[in-house]
Amino acid sequence: MVFVELLETEKIIKPGLPVILETSDPEYSGVYKSLIHDYYPDRNLLKIAMPSFKGRLVPIAPGTILYVKIVDGKSLYAFNSRVIKYGKDEEGFNITYISIPEKIRRIQRRRFVRVNAVLTGKLRFSDKDEYLPFITKDVSAGGALILVKEPLPTGTFINVDLTFTPELVLKDQKAKIVRDAGKSEEGYYTYGIEFQDLPDAIQSKIIRFCFDIERKERLQKKLEEES
Repeated sequence: MVFVELLETEKIIKPGLPVILETSDPEYSGVYKSLIHDYYPDRNLLKIAMPSFKGRLVPIAPGTILYVKIVDGKSLYAFNSRVIKYGKDEEGFNITYISIPEKIRRIQRRRFVRVNAVLTGKLRFSDKDEYLPFITKDVSAGGALILVKEPLPTGTFINVDLTFTPELVLKDQKAKIVRDAGKSEEGYYTYGIEFQDLPDAIQSKIIRFCFDIERKERLQKKLEEES
């Protein structure tokens, strides 16, 4: 279930928060990533890093209509906007100014179905090339509980490769280590990870994967009760 409420923008916005920009404008149609630089409440302006697509900066033209989502922990803040201008700021950064209302919607993220599933994967820290293998104890469209042989620092970001099915594979997916769940009986370190900026299409496929497992478990339980 999704809960929506209007909140004062000034109490929410802070530099460094990730921004997702969507537009259906024929010339720029797509989804772009950015970060908040600054907020000017007196002018209803938000200064953000110039939007990027697959690592390439995209100077979206003034007047382009946008749907903006700001990510902060387990909440999404969303509003309609338009590009005001773009260029370089006084420090030489490529930036874009967009409009922002005095109040924006907070969308409480859904709690996803979590199912028991033993999957194999590997992870690495963003500043390293070497991978550390792991197995999952349970998974959801929001993240997973993983078991590894080495201790990991909570609160840090990692990149994850994880195979659900041959057709559903996460490759270099950004995630965050959000919880230390102690050690398993076998001596493995156990951590909760949360997927970051997971594409909606992939998220939907994982939800379907989890529902399929849940349905099979219910059917198995029913057969055992009847036997």
